[in-house]
Amino acid sequence: LSTRAVPRNGAYIRQCLSHGTSIFVMRDPAGKIIATGALTHSYVHLEHLGYIHDVVVHPDARGRGLSRIIMTALIENARKQGCEHLELTSSDKREAALALYYSLGFTRRETNVLVLPLEQT
Repeated sequence: LSTRAVPRNGAYIRQCLSHGTSIFVMRDPAGKIIATGALTHSYVHLEHLGYIHDVVVHPDARGRGLSRIIMTALIENARKQGCEHLELTSSDKREAALALYYSLGFTRRETNVLVLPLEQT
């Protein structure tokens, strides 16, 4: 659904699921994927943290509240898994997404996020 996402195959998805990733998928009546979201979690400094990733809705399906449905499912899943906090990142350009996240209770944490891409061998 995302134009920036790296295509993943079934083996990659199975590996993610075997490591505790929860993936939510919504399909239209014809079976086409129209919305996705993922939840990972880990223990950091004795806290059980959840991370929301890849909440994406197909452009043709936007404006129907699907992101809110996906986010609500991810939040509930994180609660059931015992996560103490949830984190996600989003671009300031994604105004509608940010409005949704704020409406769900997320707050901005001032931070400098640094990334180091690691080549897989």
